[in-house]
Amino acid sequence: MQFRKKDNFYVVTYITGPTHNYLALEFSKDIYNDKVSVVKLGEKDSLIIETKLLDTVKSGVNEANKDFNADFRIQTIQYVSDDTPKYDIYKQLAYSIIERIITQDEYDAII
Repeated sequence: MQFRKKDNFYVVTYITGPTHNYLALEFSKDIYNDKVSVVKLGEKDSLIIETKLLDTVKSGVNEANKDFNADFRIQTIQYVSDDTPKYDIYKQLAYSIIERIITQDEYDAII
């Protein structure tokens, strides 16, 4: 996995041979915000079902919030249109983003 920070987004990419996944999360500071935008990057048709992606990413964030006694709230989710539709990976990526923020490990790049 590679981690980057790009503007307000925390980005993680996961590439293994023919499969690839990109997840970028922007978090809200508004405790009353419960609206999450899902943004597809790229022009290609996608096999990813956005409602399933949203539920899976929320699950990963909620699990990380519980494990790390945190309170991150998703504002925006970005994914790439031709990513591999492996939803369990997206849950792991979302969890990993929170873990990286909490542990303050370095990023591979800050853009």
